[in-house]
Amino acid sequence: MGPDGLNAVSLDERPELAPELDALDTAWPPFMRHGKVVRRYWGSIATTRPQFQVALLDSAREAVVAKGHAIPIAWSLSGSGGITTSALSSRCLSPGSSHPHAPKC
Repeated sequence: MGPDGLNAVSLDERPELAPELDALDTAWPPFMRHGKVVRRYWGSIATTRPQFQVALLDSAREAVVAKGHAIPIAWSLSGSGGITTSALSSRCLSPGSSHPHAPKC
């Protein structure tokens, strides 16, 4: 258990929390849900990558009070100017990733 009775768990550990994560309001502005990467992966991340979807629980109430979502990708910055939106979209939408947790296209 973490500080103040909070506990972080993944959907891999607690898959029954998926509906509560979905119901929790998000602070993301609407435009964040319209990119190619989001459209391709968002609907399936709870089942395809549950180990990277996190719920913060208030242990006293067993209530979800915060959430975090991630999609891991393999990235080499060698020869790169950095990670940009277009570079990230290109990497996530192209086949051939060698990282075991990267999205499969």
